[in-house]
Amino acid sequence: MPDDNPYAPPSVPAVLFEPEWPEQGAFRDGTFLVIKPGSPLPAICFRTGTKAEETLSFALVCRGDDDRSLIPELQSYWSGTFYGVEIPICSDWMRTGRRYLFQARLALTLGFSLLLPTPFLQAFLLSVDRTFYAWCCLLTALPLLTAGHFLQVAGEAKPLLQRIAREYMWIRGADRRFLEQLPEWPGKRISFWQRV
Repeated sequence: MPDDNPYAPPSVPAVLFEPEWPEQGAFRDGTFLVIKPGSPLPAICFRTGTKAEETLSFALVCRGDDDRSLIPELQSYWSGTFYGVEIPICSDWMRTGRRYLFQARLALTLGFSLLLPTPFLQAFLLSVDRTFYAWCCLLTALPLLTAGHFLQVAGEAKPLLQRIAREYMWIRGADRRFLEQLPEWPGKRISFWQRV
């Protein structure tokens, strides 16, 4: 008597659904950098597309699918799982990032310095309309705090790790000129829902 289950789904090799993935390398999948950690990257800045002078190590948290095929660099209950990757960068991007971070700290410091002493000063400013003073401080501090937040995000400008599958990482944020140096990803393209 045969052991075959007539109700079992047909066994189809996975290679028919998707071509075999390369052992190592860096590729482009639309606007994504697809890389296996340790693979060499072109000496072009990830952000600007100009000549890169150095590489910078990033610890990234995966925002999408993660099959846990990579060993994390750091695992935290509160912050999540961080994976390390080295990206080529240029000195222009580093200078711009430092300038944005300086401007962010300045805006945040000014914003908080307007908000924090307001209740204490109101008690002593008897000759000035206290409500008017509070509104002036609030309306000046809020744009400064908002600008400081956006400048902080722009200054850090971390690449975004979107997906991890079979030891490959899908990273968003690369310049078009950087991606043009890489071959097309031979596997199945990342779906629309994984890109969001």
